[in-house]
Amino acid sequence: MSAALLAVVLATFAADRDQDRDGLFDFHEVHKYGTDPAQADSDGDGRPDGDWLERREYAYTVHAVVQVVGPVTEDVLCDDYQDARILCRTPEYTELEVVLYPFSTAAEALAADPRWRETARGMAEWTRPGPTSNWDEAMRAALVAELRAEGTDPDALDDRELVERTAPWCLDRTEFTDSFTTFFSQWDGTRMRVHPELEEWLLAQNRGRSVEEEWQRELYARGMFENRVRGSCTSSAIYLNGCLRALGIPARIVYTIPIVDASDEREMQMVRRLRHPAVRGTILRALEPLRESWSSHTFNEVFVGGRWRRLNYQHLGQGILDANLFGLIMHVATFSDWADADVASSIGLRQRAGKDAPDGFGGPNPYSTVSLSDQFGVHCGIDPEALPELPEVTTLTVERVGWYLAADRDPSVSMTLDDAREAGHVLVQVEEFLPGEDSRQYAEAYHRSGKRFRLTAEGLPDVPLHAARGYWVSGSTNAFYLRIEPQDFPGMKTGVAYTLQGPEDAPDAGFFVQPGLTLVRETEYGPARAPDVPGSLTLDRAVWGDSAEFPGGFGLSRASLLLHVEGDPEFPVFKRFTELADRRFLLEAEGQPPLEVTAGTGGVTTAGGTFALLWLSDAQRASLAEGIEYRIRPRNEHPLYAWEVGEETTVVP
Repeated sequence: MSAALLAVVLATFAADRDQDRDGLFDFHEVHKYGTDPAQADSDGDGRPDGDWLERREYAYTVHAVVQVVGPVTEDVLCDDYQDARILCRTPEYTELEVVLYPFSTAAEALAADPRWRETARGMAEWTRPGPTSNWDEAMRAALVAELRAEGTDPDALDDRELVERTAPWCLDRTEFTDSFTTFFSQWDGTRMRVHPELEEWLLAQNRGRSVEEEWQRELYARGMFENRVRGSCTSSAIYLNGCLRALGIPARIVYTIPIVDASDEREMQMVRRLRHPAVRGTILRALEPLRESWSSHTFNEVFVGGRWRRLNYQHLGQGILDANLFGLIMHVATFSDWADADVASSIGLRQRAGKDAPDGFGGPNPYSTVSLSDQFGVHCGIDPEALPELPEVTTLTVERVGWYLAADRDPSVSMTLDDAREAGHVLVQVEEFLPGEDSRQYAEAYHRSGKRFRLTAEGLPDVPLHAARGYWVSGSTNAFYLRIEPQDFPGMKTGVAYTLQGPEDAPDAGFFVQPGLTLVRETEYGPARAPDVPGSLTLDRAVWGDSAEFPGGFGLSRASLLLHVEGDPEFPVFKRFTELADRRFLLEAEGQPPLEVTAGTGGVTTAGGTFALLWLSDAQRASLAEGIEYRIRPRNEHPLYAWEVGEETTVVP
């Protein structure tokens, strides 16, 4: 046996030994089950602690039977937070019995291994490049150099500190893109490809880039590193898988689902019957905003301190009971590389079929919980009758109403409006607020509340509006979105004070409106423009950041693109305009794929004038065809503020 392999065996044995031979690892007896690792029968009842039912007697547990559309990887279903076994497999789904331990203290025993490199040498399966975690020596060298430039020397750190420093840094150096093609991908034995039956569906979602160009932004770790961009949770997990492996940290990918499908009211009622108030409340608050949503989560596991530890984005030691992660999650699959998952053949095809999928689940999610219950083990030391209820908002008293497009909107309240000009977009604020709680404090009250409001004015027809798309919490401020549909918005007259009336579909629950709240449609689109901010600014020429106009003191890269603002407005006015206007632009040339880029707020002011600044990565600039003239087109989806672009405002890479 090699010294490296011996180190792995000894590290694993130390962490996962079973000294009393009851079938349970000592680590799990201490942190998961609450049993005595020195006694095979902790309560002396004649049954070993490792018995499927006996192991629950010293802990609070949640028991579920769930049907899951693949993939399900049987060999890793039992971990620091759950025990699971396969009950049956059918062509449509796998049925699992899962016992979850929400109060496992495994994360509290998060250790570090200063000799982790010796351990990792024997774990090549989890450190070598894969089809998607495709790091190479050039990427590793660039990664190490950038880390050292930021004050992090990978050679000087233990494994825990290296992961805790590197993961957030890797995420921060990239921009997020909301594209999602990872579930279309499939490994054919030699390369990643689009599943043949999903090609047409993927083309319908085309963003003006080829599949290969898209995958360099969200499927391949090296491409994401070079382009400084990443996508969904799955894309981020692939990216971290490649970056951490490049540094020698053993890493893999974990696929999880919520404890129930939030779009199924029958399953949500199962949650409401759980007896532990904190567990029940945490799950309900987390899942309420996810009704009718496709909900699953992919993240990483890293081998740190001699154990596989969950890494959720930058959070090392992620548990399963978390209001910010579906409330309570179950682990159904683990992959060395995303190419091993082949989700396209199962979940991808199922999502394309939608409600016509042969599994019969009927909702947007590829899973369904058949039964759900919780148990207070006889020796767990928790009296369910003495547990306090989780603090909860029971009513939503509207104390303020305004326009979403108004200039004074909290910038943290943000969403994409597909019909900004056609529909009416309204925000209301409620007076109830629980300090220290996030938006999930409103979940149950919002669920119970009516959603149909009215705007009334004497002598005029009522204008209907309804609550949609949920709500936000930022600090001590909240905002709930109400929508006036395009067919109703023209009926709201400008210059008239309309009074907001409370919901008609559930008048005794949830929302209540304080008397006298009014809303005035000041312009065609709702609010008036901000005072002293122009409705448009004109961009009359474009210059690359390495131009002689911008000496090195500005710190601009050669890929930065600057757009001169005609008239050189005062910088405070210009900065305010950029905060309000749509900052997305397209670089377009005939026969070339368009490139979408985003301007920052503010810009650059020099002796040569005022410039809006578009941040391109080196890879984005390199993707532009040399010698081709690109036109610059603003998205301009905000109806009150628009960029005008002169005919000569073009750029040649």
